[in-house]
Amino acid sequence: MNKDNLITIGFLIFLIIFTGADIFHDINEGIEFSHLLHEALILAFSSLIIIFKLYKSLQSNRTILTLTNQANQATLEAHHFKNEIQKYKNGLVEAIGQQFKIWGLTDSEADVALLLVKGLSMKEIATTRGTSEATVRQQSSSIYQKSNLDNRNQLTSYFLEDLF
Repeated sequence: MNKDNLITIGFLIFLIIFTGADIFHDINEGIEFSHLLHEALILAFSSLIIIFKLYKSLQSNRTILTLTNQANQATLEAHHFKNEIQKYKNGLVEAIGQQFKIWGLTDSEADVALLLVKGLSMKEIATTRGTSEATVRQQSSSIYQKSNLDNRNQLTSYFLEDLF
């Protein structure tokens, strides 16, 4: 229950207690019925508002609990799918590595080929590997020659065409 509801309910309980005490005192003094009716209505409506506030708070708590459970379930499903995707990704990387071995790529060429498939530019590959662009270009040419492919697009397509 939030702070505003607690303050409202606290005020209404205070109002009920003092209105009830006033009604009891007024009955002992013999105050007229219409005045007692007004105070009884204040007491009744204050009680109804408290009941309504408690009901709505309980309803909100149930909704929060339901949504929390759904969010937790969604998180578990997301982790499951993330793990599944990682397995497929690992399998794809392994299959690509196997193909690189079949083509007879050196370890350096395989690294460059993987970065080409990932879409990095020659400059980005050179920076990533700590080599010159000329070296990356030479290795790329060797990769295309050993794989019997003409360019980066064909290299990437070789691994992606059967995925879709």
